[in-house]
Formats: sequence, C-alpha cells, structure tokens
Amino acid sequence: MEEEAKRLWELYSSDAEWEPYGHIDDFCWACIIVLEIDGFVFEGEGQIIGGSDDNEIEYVYCTCPDGTVVKIV
Repeated sequence: MEEEAKRLWELYSSDAEWEPYGHIDDFCWACIIVLEIDGFVFEGEGQIIGGSDDNEIEYVYCTCPDGTVVKIV
C-alpha cells in the first residue's frame, strides 16, 4: 500500500486542494491540503507563499483503503 500511495501522490498531487485557514503574515497563508484518489485519502498542511503558484508542503499523510497510514512528505 505504501508504494501505491506514494505513486498516486506523485501522479496527482497537483490536483490537491489547498484550503487556507489563516494568515501567517502579509504574504503567507496556512493551508490544509486534501486529495482523495481511489480510496486513498491524502491530508496535510502547507503554506501558500506570495501567490497560488508558490506552495510549500509541511507534511502529507495518506490513509490507505485498508486503514494503514503512510507518511508521504
């Protein structure tokens, strides 16, 4: 499951939703990162820095269809 989770993240991470929940400063937003693909649920936190094209991931975990949790980033 771990290899499949990492493969899916590599292929589809650009489709993840970045949901801002607070300002860090004038140029940064703290965000929750969410993506679901084929029963694999990716969740994490990151920052949008200076605009929507500049994203920095702090961590991402995946809950696999069998219930195991894998650290992706």
